Amino acid sequence: MKAWGNGIENASLDNLSEIKDIAQDQLRKIQLQQGQSQTEVLQRINDTLSRSLDKAGELLEMIQHFRAMSGMRADRIEPAETRMQGLVDQVLRAMQYTFPLQRITILKAVPHDLNPVHVPKEHLETILFHLIHFARHEINGNVGIVSIAVAECEGKAEAAKPYHDIRISYHFQGLRQGDESLLFDPFYEREDRDQSARFGLFIARKLVEHHGGTIRLCAAEKGNTFYLEFPTGAQN
Repeated sequence: MKAWGNGIENASLDNLSEIKDIAQDQLRKIQLQQGQSQTEVLQRINDTLSRSLDKAGELLEMIQHFRAMSGMRADRIEPAETRMQGLVDQVLRAMQYTFPLQRITILKAVPHDLNPVHVPKEHLETILFHLIHFARHEINGNVGIVSIAVAECEGKAEAAKPYHDIRISYHFQGLRQGDESLLFDPFYEREDRDQSARFGLFIARKLVEHHGGTIRLCAAEKGNTFYLEFPTGAQN
């Protein structure tokens, strides 16, 4: 079994799954040795163990997400300029270690002449990670495509400032129209869906809004798209 290391920061959902499998295997061996008289007791132990490890998994997920949220504090990270050209590749490479994008094709359209986005690198990394992770989670091991496009656009209204337009699209038919805004609520739960990604969109939205941007999710038959907009130019 993998070592837990020196602290909870080294624990992972894989650790918990492995512990659960080993414990349940040991319980089955005990049941065979003790006979059917112990079946009911062992079943209760097994159920209790499963619930406890599931709760521990949720706790680890929350710790990871809210640790990322702590980076929003102004005294931790100073305002900075971040170039999107290399950032997207960095996020995708980092994900391969913990959340491999197996069977998913990544399409990128990030021009090399883009001006930097006035958002700290650590925050943009967190935003992109959670949005790509959510798309990966929705595709759920199936063959899929995730496209990432970045552009600089003129203001939509007269005298409006230009802005950076970031779009992350993926195809998933199970997303119903009307759910888009609810998915940013950390306490919203969809039936028959794993909740392991439920805090990610909430954190991404808070980080985007923290830097004067906007984020929305639009569902369509041809694919679902996250639309992010950040004003071009430093924020006060």
